[in-house]
Amino acid sequence: MTPRVRFALLAAILAVATALRFAGLANGLRHTPFIDEQFFVANVEGMLQRGDLDPQFHMYPGFLFMILKPILWFLPRPFGAEAYLVTRQVVAAFGVATVVLVYALGARLGSARVGLLAAAILAVSPVAVTVAHEVRPDVVLGFFAMVALLLIARIDGDWKRDVLAGLGIGMATAIKFTGVALVFAYVARRATLSSNRWRGMLLAGAVSFATYAVLSPYSFLHFDDFVEGVTLQKSYHDELRGRGPQGYITIALVYLWNVLPGELGGAALIAALIGLWVTRKDWRATLPLIVLPLALIIILSTAQIHRNRYLLPGLGGLAVLAGLALDSLLERSRGLGIAATLLVIGLPLIDTTQAVAAYRCPNTMDRVLDWANANLKDGSRIATNLPRLGFGVGRFEVVPVDDWDTAGRRVADNADVVIAPVTADRAAFPGFVRRFVAQPQHPLEGPFLEVLTRVAPHVITTMNLDNAQFDASENGAALSLLNDGDLNTRWQTEGTQRPGMWMQITLPAARTIDSIEFSLGARPNQWGRHIEVTLSQDGQTWMPVRIISGRAQPSEQVATGGGHTQLFLLVEPALARGVRVRIAERGEPRWGIAEVSLRSSAVR
Repeated sequence: MTPRVRFALLAAILAVATALRFAGLANGLRHTPFIDEQFFVANVEGMLQRGDLDPQFHMYPGFLFMILKPILWFLPRPFGAEAYLVTRQVVAAFGVATVVLVYALGARLGSARVGLLAAAILAVSPVAVTVAHEVRPDVVLGFFAMVALLLIARIDGDWKRDVLAGLGIGMATAIKFTGVALVFAYVARRATLSSNRWRGMLLAGAVSFATYAVLSPYSFLHFDDFVEGVTLQKSYHDELRGRGPQGYITIALVYLWNVLPGELGGAALIAALIGLWVTRKDWRATLPLIVLPLALIIILSTAQIHRNRYLLPGLGGLAVLAGLALDSLLERSRGLGIAATLLVIGLPLIDTTQAVAAYRCPNTMDRVLDWANANLKDGSRIATNLPRLGFGVGRFEVVPVDDWDTAGRRVADNADVVIAPVTADRAAFPGFVRRFVAQPQHPLEGPFLEVLTRVAPHVITTMNLDNAQFDASENGAALSLLNDGDLNTRWQTEGTQRPGMWMQITLPAARTIDSIEFSLGARPNQWGRHIEVTLSQDGQTWMPVRIISGRAQPSEQVATGGGHTQLFLLVEPALARGVRVRIAERGEPRWGIAEVSLRSSAVR
């Protein structure tokens, strides 16, 4: 193969890798980004605002934050969709660069053809492409893992090579903690060489630790916060999901039989295993390529959560093994080799192109957003358990709910529109009718969603409080203003909000309390930040009740004739004579209420 042909083929592979990773990168940015993406972009914004290198976020090491800071420095703040798009482009660029490193490793361990085959396999990997469309550290970790594997492949007994390998391991671990799995790959290779063995290992360990310390210094400067962040990350991955607890062996088998085949494709994984056999005479050189993914599985199987992207650091090595197998087959039978190559590369390419097509078309949330903007009335109150919809503030009022349980249904009762997954129980929304559905054609297009609008009127009965007694922890002289019918007057606390402040209503007789509403009048910023509600039958014994907000925060409400209010819905309406509302946590500014209402409501 001439250098010109080799260059042309590599350029074509990189063009495909680039097209697959950069197409559709803006997908979903009309909506609130994933929380994992916010972790990186928002904390880099904080670094820029403070002018320091401390991300103040320790669930990940600090190196990726340091990489992103100078890149995002040029963007206007506060960050919006443009910052997330640029950051995704950075991640995608690392993904393309990883393909180049896979070529280099394949060429070193085999030949230029091996490098090209390995690069092509990684270029079309479904998981490598899809994760490159998100702001996550896994793709960047995959790049630095390949840097480390290249340096490990150069180890020959000279201690200087160990220093470089330690540098690569330290950089990878400073991106994400699972980079430590590279230690196993290094030791597996170093143990096969007797020259300067222990000296080299000690040097590599010291250099990798020092490199991590330089690239993630706040892991040590804020050590307590670092320990807390790592502990929080570990506890998240140990959470039990709906499937119930899974044992270590079960999770390891999930990675081996379910996750790995989806990384490169089943045919490529088989080729990688064959590559181990093909290179058995030179097993010392290829040993790190299989040790790394196995070490990752050993580490990751200690957690209950498993994700395809977690094995990305080991993907490049497996691609090289698969390239070695295909190269050997091409040497023996050109026809069989070409057929196997088309199978290994073509099948994943089909899945990957379908995924990219899904990224390029409007997702289901886009379709719901477009329909709502075209069909809903201004000021509509929308209840949804999809917090990422991204309606913004100004035209609609979005009231988030966690689930469509009893509390979620109470919020729906007080809404004009419900947006929910189609799997939600339709019986949970009496008085509503389906107006629009957004059905995905591919899993990456988002969930199957429906929009329900109210058709039965929502009748509210407001209690007459003229004969009620009002009390409060302070400023008793202004209590009459809570029920004077004037939104320009108000009762307010004498100082900023603090635990223990309360306001109480005692009725002449017990009534069924459905909800409590505070009108905020001319000072909507004085809404109660942390509210608790207790009820009493006799004015002596008080029982806490579960409440849920029936409106968005006042700062996110649409200005209507009713003004800004706080609406507290009792999850289970209850009979009571006394109602006490209490501040549970400290907050700013004062707590103020222009008018108070107790009410019951029903859909008729």
